Amino acid sequence: MLPYKPGPSSGDGIRAFRDYELRNSEGNRIGVGVSQWMVLDTQKRRPVRMPKEILEMGLDVENHLLSVEKSTFPKMESVDYKSNVTVGRQDLDMNNHANNVKYIEWMISYLPENASSHGKCSSINLQYHAECGLGDEIRIETQNLSPGKFLHRITKNSGETLLAEGFSEWE
Repeated sequence: MLPYKPGPSSGDGIRAFRDYELRNSEGNRIGVGVSQWMVLDTQKRRPVRMPKEILEMGLDVENHLLSVEKSTFPKMESVDYKSNVTVGRQDLDMNNHANNVKYIEWMISYLPENASSHGKCSSINLQYHAECGLGDEIRIETQNLSPGKFLHRITKNSGETLLAEGFSEWE
């Protein structure tokens, strides 16, 4: 177990990683996660180097709680399930963009009931590509790869702009 330390656990100047560990009231680990963060220039919409203050927080973790995935998602060969959603005020963060948790919610909430009948979601891998905001029409598409394994894609502008893609596993 990594000791709690605010800020990033490691990084490379452009990206920072943060490790998460969830424990129940008895102290048993019930979940782990690793997230990747970037600082964006809000005018140019491009990544910039991490501010000195963040880099000085101590990026010193060599082994993450989960492996840091650098591979891309497979190409979606077919769409088994799809839904369209309009981004509402309830979906926005303080920057008036869809909150990152909404992408996860959209991925798993719009699976047909029988698709997620495997019980609970045991794993999600998600990569964000672009932002969306109030009133944007988004499309959520899912391919059933095998029982309990799904490939997800979220787009806007009738599929022209990839917002996020992911993979979920269900037990």
